[in-house]
Amino acid sequence: MISKKSIIITLITGTCIVGGYFAYKKITAPKQIELYRTQKIERRTIHQAVKATGYINPEETFKVGTIITGIIEKMIVDENDIVKKGQLIATVDDGKGDTEVKEAQAGLDTAQANFSYAEPNFKRQKALYEDKLISQDAFEKATRDYKVAQHDVALKKATFTKNRMLFDRKKILAPEDGVVISKVASEGETITVSSPPTVIYIIAKDLTKMEVDLDVDENVVGSLHKGMQAMLTFDAYPNQQFPCTITDISNTAITRKGAVSYNATAYIDNKKLLFRPGMSVTALISIAEKENSISVPGHIFKINVPMLKDIAKALNLEIKEIDKQTKQELSLRGNMKWLWIKEGNAFIEKPVEIGANDNAFFEIVSGLEGTEEVVIDVAEPDAMKEFFERFFGKGLKK
Repeated sequence: MISKKSIIITLITGTCIVGGYFAYKKITAPKQIELYRTQKIERRTIHQAVKATGYINPEETFKVGTIITGIIEKMIVDENDIVKKGQLIATVDDGKGDTEVKEAQAGLDTAQANFSYAEPNFKRQKALYEDKLISQDAFEKATRDYKVAQHDVALKKATFTKNRMLFDRKKILAPEDGVVISKVASEGETITVSSPPTVIYIIAKDLTKMEVDLDVDENVVGSLHKGMQAMLTFDAYPNQQFPCTITDISNTAITRKGAVSYNATAYIDNKKLLFRPGMSVTALISIAEKENSISVPGHIFKINVPMLKDIAKALNLEIKEIDKQTKQELSLRGNMKWLWIKEGNAFIEKPVEIGANDNAFFEIVSGLEGTEEVVIDVAEPDAMKEFFERFFGKGLKK
């Protein structure tokens, strides 16, 4: 009589053998070849943005120099110093000191002294002439001397004013309240007033509001307009984004190495003084946002059509392709692309009008109902070759 223990061992052994057999069959079974893949249409929110790069700088800056030719004698303030309007920030030595001012002052004093004599003398000569006590020639000479003295005072006063102004310009004053953001020159440097003139300091009026200058490629500048929102990222703060608004788009083209771009301007709050002048910035400018839109992945517009036709032939499916003339006519509408759907026993090419895209997915404005099954991928030639060899014993015919 067979024991209960023997029966259990036999059952366990049989189960292991059967399980092992089916596991072996599953592992060693030929892998199913997938010649094409489809998926149902999806609805999603598409956020389309344009990328631009640029730099930030203070909204308003002043390049400080002088109209005096000479040598920088002393630079009084340094970078990051706060200055007040009219504050002395540098001095220039032109090698003349105040000699021209003193000379002009002396000339003015002489002219005024001569005028002090000529004016009353003219009045006396005028009274004598009216009483017919002097000749007309004597009166005209007195009149001439008076006017010459008068004009000489005006001339000498103008000369003094000019020389005094030039002397004062040797003292460089801050043009506005602000912060020194760059100490461009150095003590002992020669100043030139010809082009380009020497810049001594650059002063920012306000560092709490920064101007963002962005280079926008000509291919996308037509999509931008004032008021668009953008998110800024900086290398100094890689894990943070800062919002701003586009305030202006220039009409002047910028050409660099054959590439054309246009300048877009925005402003960013810098009350926390996180940003420094000259920092590089990357902007994502939002140009469209479409919610719950029919969308498809962008790569389906590049389906290998000859391969799809071979697959249809191998699987005995019908191909319904748009003719070339119709494609040409539809292309004139703009924003038209072509994709394939699987419907019944046929692959059907469909024209679709696209809208916004985020580089991964495209909005379908028209051409699809939203219930179709789109072809998203087809097999590579090697997979097709394996398919034919397995089922027909030969490779893919070219």
